[in-house]
Amino acid sequence: MNHAIAAPTFQTSDYGQAAYLLARGFALLSAKPNGNELRFAFESTDALVTAISQYSSNAPVPCRDFFHALRRTKALIRENTSGRRNSARG
Repeated sequence: MNHAIAAPTFQTSDYGQAAYLLARGFALLSAKPNGNELRFAFESTDALVTAISQYSSNAPVPCRDFFHALRRTKALIRENTSGRRNSARG
């Protein structure tokens, strides 16, 4: 029997923070709607905790990498929230 234990995750609805983590090379595990927001999930590692601290300290990240990651997070938000907005109107 194979009982895989899920790794702990870090979740955030801050798309800027999620973009920073993506720009730093961390893999996005999921992006799921949670009420009116989208929750971005990453595997929680010591390196991720350090990166979160660096984000809070306004640490630099390559501009182009951050720009593309920010576009990705915003696109995920649009993809995961546009249907709910349209169904609420109709």
